[in-house]
Amino acid sequence: MIKVRFFGALRRCADSDGFFELPVDPGTILSAGDLKRILTSEFEKRGFQMDLVLISDSVIADDESILQDHEPVQVREGLAVLPPVCGG
Repeated sequence: MIKVRFFGALRRCADSDGFFELPVDPGTILSAGDLKRILTSEFEKRGFQMDLVLISDSVIADDESILQDHEPVQVREGLAVLPPVCGG
């Protein structure tokens, strides 16, 4: 299990510290898109249906960059899920 950090509107689905636990072994290498699909599956299991589109529109980020869906990511603590934002 690992914890990813949620920001913005996704924080309502996280624990009080902003983290969401995923059933993925640390060190596993997945694409960012696959990680988002696992998040989607966990959201469905936990009853967060209204937030499924938000996950698909969000990006995965590590300590250094925002990852495109096709890019590989080593699953570990320190990953974040950033929802889309708007503003001026």
